[in-house]
Amino acid sequence: MEWIEGSQINEVYEQGQVAGAIQAGPRLITDGKKTVNPLAEGFKDPKILSNSGARSAIGITKDHYLILLTTSGATIPQLADLMLQAGAVNAMNLDGGASSGLVYNGQYITKPGRDISNALLILVDN
Repeated sequence: MEWIEGSQINEVYEQGQVAGAIQAGPRLITDGKKTVNPLAEGFKDPKILSNSGARSAIGITKDHYLILLTTSGATIPQLADLMLQAGAVNAMNLDGGASSGLVYNGQYITKPGRDISNALLILVDN
């Protein structure tokens, strides 16, 4: 798993070595440090800049474990703090609001507020 700047996605993709990618934001954690700067990343909506709400995030630990997190209410800086507490060294915000949902072993941990049209699936090969 590799974390790159959004502006670099086309260049990396064209090298032919990308099996899958997620592009979202804003970035929360970079190399173990809180790096929240939604304005610099082009975000303008108060839902991202200052409001609290349901949030989803994805991150990775120093040992390359995946972290998927949902919360019923947080600002983006608070979400970054949660991801640091969970052990993330790199993390980014995913969609939020009514789109925040998390299922584990067939059971909702966080139920979304609407029908979701797509999902990120993580399959574990035992």
